[in-house]
Amino acid sequence: MDRKQLWTDFTARGLIPQPNQATQDNIFGTGVGQKRAYEVYKVVHATLTSNVDREIDYDNWSQIVSNQPTNLRSSLSPKKNVKACADCVPVLCYFFLNIHLSGKSQVDGVVAAELNNTLTFADISEAKRILNYIYLNTWTRAYSPSEDQGNNPIVGGISERLLELSMGSLVDGVDLFKTNQNDTMSYGDFILMCLPNNLWISVKTQYSRERLLASGFSNDLVGVGFFTDISEFTSLDKIRNFKKAGFLAIYLPDTPVDPEQFSQQINTYDEVNRYFTDNTIPMPVNINGTPFLRKISELGSDFKRLKLQPVQKRSAINF
Repeated sequence: MDRKQLWTDFTARGLIPQPNQATQDNIFGTGVGQKRAYEVYKVVHATLTSNVDREIDYDNWSQIVSNQPTNLRSSLSPKKNVKACADCVPVLCYFFLNIHLSGKSQVDGVVAAELNNTLTFADISEAKRILNYIYLNTWTRAYSPSEDQGNNPIVGGISERLLELSMGSLVDGVDLFKTNQNDTMSYGDFILMCLPNNLWISVKTQYSRERLLASGFSNDLVGVGFFTDISEFTSLDKIRNFKKAGFLAIYLPDTPVDPEQFSQQINTYDEVNRYFTDNTIPMPVNINGTPFLRKISELGSDFKRLKLQPVQKRSAINF
């Protein structure tokens, strides 16, 4: 990773703003926690500016902090303030070593730097590839026990943020919108206005079959997530349970989504499809006779086709 070139590029594009009052007001904010994150940013920016390699090894952060004024050290030392700084200027994920930054900051950094601040389902493969590349260039040593324990929430956070931004490209707030009310959130995360029933979308991350089934209330449902365990989707009994719960389709990742899949260059959808082919079993269909297991990269086009129809004629019967 050429961090020197990335620094030059990101700075020229305004992705790494100069520390000043406008940056504090417009990017960080004026709350107590936001002010602390901004104090961290001033040190991070100065350190990266003076470092010819344009990188900060978090293992050396305490030493960096010790060189700062005494009255600022209590704001600079906590790891949570460093993470909050990266949440505000997410492309910093390219320049830190040996620290788990939040899934949100990593995804937002990649989307801002590489994808023009827009993420669609068709972009997920490229986003995942870049995120994996950043990960491989972030850690120069083995995890500590606490870092190892903290890795799984980060992976889940990355998946949730990718799906949230991808769904955001389809959401218009009228025909397709995110569910925010407590009395409806248990049905699903998004809803598309349809006939004869509205189409609910349940977004999950990896090992989430039980969480998916918990969304089922015999409504018309669609499940989407970065599932990696193919056994959850090759059992006809389990598929039957999904259908009984009201699922019309489950969208599986058709690109690698974790380090193991990247190393083998495999993906969940292809592995599930291969299982059914090798065992001469037809791929499952839903109650409408259309494919039950689908590629996550096709979710956007599937929903766009439905949204093109006026709501009075928009039917989930052929979905």
